[in-house]
Amino acid sequence: MLLERLGTALPTFAKCMLPSNVAYSFWLFLPSKFCIMHLPEHDTTVTLVDESGTEFKTKYLKARHGLSGGWKGFSFAQKLLPGDILFFHLVGTCKLQVHIVRRYGIEAVEAAVCLMEMHPRVKRKRALTSGN
Repeated sequence: MLLERLGTALPTFAKCMLPSNVAYSFWLFLPSKFCIMHLPEHDTTVTLVDESGTEFKTKYLKARHGLSGGWKGFSFAQKLLPGDILFFHLVGTCKLQVHIVRRYGIEAVEAAVCLMEMHPRVKRKRALTSGN
């Protein structure tokens, strides 16, 4: 099991992705106990490191025990879908290694991303942001 391979020396938690995490709103609540025990008592930057070693800066909001700014970029870069399970492993001060267990195979992930890009609301937002 992945959690066993990560070891117990450093804190680890898992989150199952919901639509609000990866399809709209793009907000990720972290376990309160983890935040209280291992994250600062103030808003700060938390770095997420994907399996290839790429780092993503996110905004941690202490009052809400969650990640906001930067989470959407991480979610898109990883092509996360509802049902994917993420394992977070504290590897440094405000630095989390993230391991992803896909609910679906990569073909389904790529098809879903393609469909999301064709969705009228996504197309409209792109047109508005690109000035077209």
